[in-house]
Amino acid sequence: MTGGGRLPVYVLVGADEGALLQREQALVQKLLPPDADPTVAVLPVDVEAEGIERALEAFELGTLFGGPTVVVGRRVHFLTARGGSRRGGKAAEGERERLERFLADLAASGEAGTAPTGGGSPLAGRALVLTVPADGLDGRLKVVERLKALGTIETVSAPTADERLRQVQEALRARGLSLPPERLEALVARLPEEPAAATLELEKWLLYTEATGAPPDEEAEGWLLSEAPEGDAFRLIDALMAGEGAQARAILARLKGDEEPLRLIGLMLQQVRLMLIVREAAEAPEALAATLGVHPFAVKMARRRSARVAPERLTAIFRELAWIDRGLKTGAVPRESAVERAVLAFFLPA
Repeated sequence: MTGGGRLPVYVLVGADEGALLQREQALVQKLLPPDADPTVAVLPVDVEAEGIERALEAFELGTLFGGPTVVVGRRVHFLTARGGSRRGGKAAEGERERLERFLADLAASGEAGTAPTGGGSPLAGRALVLTVPADGLDGRLKVVERLKALGTIETVSAPTADERLRQVQEALRARGLSLPPERLEALVARLPEEPAAATLELEKWLLYTEATGAPPDEEAEGWLLSEAPEGDAFRLIDALMAGEGAQARAILARLKGDEEPLRLIGLMLQQVRLMLIVREAAEAPEALAATLGVHPFAVKMARRRSARVAPERLTAIFRELAWIDRGLKTGAVPRESAVERAVLAFFLPA
């Protein structure tokens, strides 16, 4: 975070909209008193569609009528170099000037002990949160300089693998639960990458554990969590290589219902490629995961799985999947038979 924080104005900036929303929710919860009703005290405004004036009016009306108020202005594109698309360049400039005047008035009224509308102190139970879905603010803008000097600016990014692990561990600890390190890594790997979706899936896991008195086993976890398709693709490959037809059919049916053939073949190709890479690599899982941009647990599992398969067979499967993938893109392989051909690739001789 940067900024003096003297005014109750917070700007959250980040290109990952899921992480941005999660941080917004956490900040709003922190700003509101414990007994406040969020359905009344939180006023969301789509600034790109409705304009900054709507958000500032909501803030000032909340100040006038009393009670805790957090106004959340979303999609504040006019603070970026792109400027926003709502009504063009002149409109963006007008939005910037209006916000700048508001900051000046709020700073002056705060020093005088009055609100911009003539009410009580604007610092008592009032906050304006602006979210900017972008890589950064335009530092050349005067209003951005004012925000840095008078408010609080925070850059939000998607959590790293270690941060995700720590977040899940803390969520478990808050409910009086814990898991062995390897089991914790497995749970984190099964959660979606998108922060809001991951929070929802983890809550389901926690509720199940509290209701049954024990964490779900791998089978229960499979139907409990809406897992990312990459994990299902890994399990499909496992089942095919082990000759577990019933399990493979169930996973395949789920994937075919959710994924286009090209995406599904790509997932299978991606997982077999990972198995080939980690089989030959000497680096530790954490270092290799950082290089490949995947979770360390995925590297560990790929290494274990690849050790159970002859390298010649794994290479043959990869080549066949790559041929199907290319054929699907060029039209040489019909969409209707692509997935079936991919499954047959696991039964070809090396």
